[in-house]
Amino acid sequence: MYAMVIIRYRASLEEIEINTEAHRAWLRSLEADGTLLASGPFVPRTGGALLRRVPDAGALP
Repeated sequence: MYAMVIIRYRASLEEIEINTEAHRAWLRSLEADGTLLASGPFVPRTGGALLRRVPDAGALP
């Protein structure tokens, strides 16, 4: 199953940029474990989106 995650910034871009490198490191870890299929920022930079692989509903505890 797949999930599309939409991120909309609620803080100023200056505040967002403080955490950008940590966020990108997290994205790299998702890519490494095979759960991140695609990601990127919106233009203009008001947020971004992720396409992730998630467990099927029947596989949830």
